[in-house]
Amino acid sequence: MANIYLDYAATSRKHFDIIEKNLNILKEIYANPSSGHTLGKKNEKLFRTARERIAKAICAKPEEIIFTSGGTESNNTVFNHVLNRFDSGEIIISSIEHPSVKSSAKHLEKHGFIVHELSVGKAGIIDLEELKQKINENTVLVSIMLANNETGMLNPLKEISEIIKDKNILLHSDIVQAFGKVEIDVSDLNLDFASVSAHKIGALNNFGFLYAKNGEIEPFILGGGQERGLRSGTSDLFGTLVYIILRMTPVMMIAYILVKDIKSNELLSAFEQIHLPKKIMLSITVALRFFPTYKLEIRMIRESLKMRNINLKITEPLKFLEYWLVPVLMRMNLIAEEMTATAMTKGVESPMRRTSFYNVKMRIIDYIFLIIVFIIFVFLLMGGIK
Repeated sequence: MANIYLDYAATSRKHFDIIEKNLNILKEIYANPSSGHTLGKKNEKLFRTARERIAKAICAKPEEIIFTSGGTESNNTVFNHVLNRFDSGEIIISSIEHPSVKSSAKHLEKHGFIVHELSVGKAGIIDLEELKQKINENTVLVSIMLANNETGMLNPLKEISEIIKDKNILLHSDIVQAFGKVEIDVSDLNLDFASVSAHKIGALNNFGFLYAKNGEIEPFILGGGQERGLRSGTSDLFGTLVYIILRMTPVMMIAYILVKDIKSNELLSAFEQIHLPKKIMLSITVALRFFPTYKLEIRMIRESLKMRNINLKITEPLKFLEYWLVPVLMRMNLIAEEMTATAMTKGVESPMRRTSFYNVKMRIIDYIFLIIVFIIFVFLLMGGIK
């Protein structure tokens, strides 16, 4: 009997197909991304791309993303920053925080900080009134998780940020359980710090990142100056790549469903319902119809080459360019033009409100025509003219 795994809040099942794919990348690009040679620069470019995509996922800037070994290290880094920045002060956490937050807060108590622990109500979230009562002129940090790992309840981070704005209080949130499951905009939530762990969404253990507003945070691990000196240690390309691909998987699945099951007129109607600009509507519609056609064209070109007994090899790049790449590009350009013309023919640029059906209305001439047909029918039924 197969096991049924439900403990995804602790760690998720690994996506080994993606892990295997990235292992193949590591066979080619295995250098230290901090190195100045060609292979190192290739690795660094992959890291840069990954950082940009992760930043986009939470509406942050790339320079605000610091790769870490996971949520625990990210949380510890935030409390270490508070310890280094302030001589003393008061910290507010909740009773349902991850042990890495509670333990870090307890560590700061040994250095003279005062820690307040908020209770949660029947709904499993903190009481905002209690938070207001605990805040005073000595408060330096509020650390409240977004989603709880046991109940799944979401704490009101937006309201919390409104309460502490203009008070010179740092706001941190452990968003490990929420990331990848709900939309997160760190700017809208006005977060100073946010912690994320990758193994909760199918990636490898010991990889995550810390969001730090404007990249301002005291380094927790010192050494070779990686992560702009904020977190030293040789960068983990493999974990980063797996993490990025897992983030993109839902988008790719949605695109596949759109291409496979939805008709173009239905798609255009849906785009118009959400007031998407017409230029974007046209581009997306053509793109989604382009890929199935592209696959067919590739197969036809391969069969054509096979019929002509032309075998392409990697060692013959010019031959590959002439017999395969050039025909593909020419066909793709032609197909894109044809699909654009088709979309425009279907009225994608029409000023009329688009639906997936056409509402037919009877006109006066239609009623006259029906009456004439009815009279003729009755006349014939009665035997016509005798």
